[in-house]
Amino acid sequence: MVRWNGADQREAVLAALRGLDDLTEVALLTRTNAAAHDWVQALRDGGFEVTRLEDWDGSRAGGVRVGTLHRAKGAEFRAVFLPDEHRPAGFHRDEVESLQRQLLVAATRARDLLWIGALEEAEG
Repeated sequence: MVRWNGADQREAVLAALRGLDDLTEVALLTRTNAAAHDWVQALRDGGFEVTRLEDWDGSRAGGVRVGTLHRAKGAEFRAVFLPDEHRPAGFHRDEVESLQRQLLVAATRARDLLWIGALEEAEG
């Protein structure tokens, strides 16, 4: 497991993906559809082939899979990236606990590598 902390998560994810020998069976999972959309664009801008989980047919081809935690239900990948997402300050305890359960389940989707991001708040 790789646990990353920092402010420039986009570059950290791109660098970690570039460091992999093989991008088959790699997934980047998010909490929201909006975040998944943003990551699809970021990965494509970074030169990666991307397949959205909603369009994935289960084949090994197609580059990095990107989608929501919910969409990955029942799937397994060689490597899973779980980038941090800013959460609204008004999250209730039950929402936080639900998210933690979802992340735990998503972590079990990884066979060989689990990359977990933790954004640091900007000072100032």
